[in-house]
Amino acid sequence: DDPYYSSVFVSNLGSIKMHASYHHLTDWGTNSLFVVIDEKKPTAFFKEDGTYEVREALRLGITVDERIADGVYFANSIKILRKLLENPELLELPLDTPVEL
Repeated sequence: DDPYYSSVFVSNLGSIKMHASYHHLTDWGTNSLFVVIDEKKPTAFFKEDGTYEVREALRLGITVDERIADGVYFANSIKILRKLLENPELLELPLDTPVEL
């Protein structure tokens, strides 16, 4: 029942118009990744030909606890998080279902 006992803690601070892209980790619990979703805003996306288009985008701030794992572990964790955010229907699968990257 305690969200600090998790693999990753995701907080949508943009939903309350808060411009925060960082959140500290705590000494309580097992959480080693804290993700903060910022407010949606117009952002320029550049194309290969040098032109750009403006689209709505969200910024994610990710705080990691480097004391418990190496960079390879965290890189894979972020890949899984990205896959889950792009495909939220995967969150409805049983917890022991592997996420294919």
